[in-house]
Amino acid sequence: IVSLPNKEDFQKSLNTSFCVVVNEEIVEALTLLECTSNSNGPTSNSELIGFSLIFEGNEKIVLPQMMYFFQHDFLQEFPLFIVPIGFHNQSGCMRYQAIFN
Repeated sequence: IVSLPNKEDFQKSLNTSFCVVVNEEIVEALTLLECTSNSNGPTSNSELIGFSLIFEGNEKIVLPQMMYFFQHDFLQEFPLFIVPIGFHNQSGCMRYQAIFN
């Protein structure tokens, strides 16, 4: 069983590079820009609060919405479903979001 990193793990990895792997080949490097809580109200169990991640790629490659394997120096390898959310106005690079509920 593969365990996913938690919110705190991702927060420690902000502004670092993640390799996206398809068929055992690295196809893109994404930088983790944001790790944000998705809290809609008070809760007594912080582990039940969802969070979202925003990654940034480059301006030439657009990865389709799907599950990928991510590799990271600290977080190792894990599967993650990402969705392209559009090109950033200033950088011109594609951004992706992953949501944890």
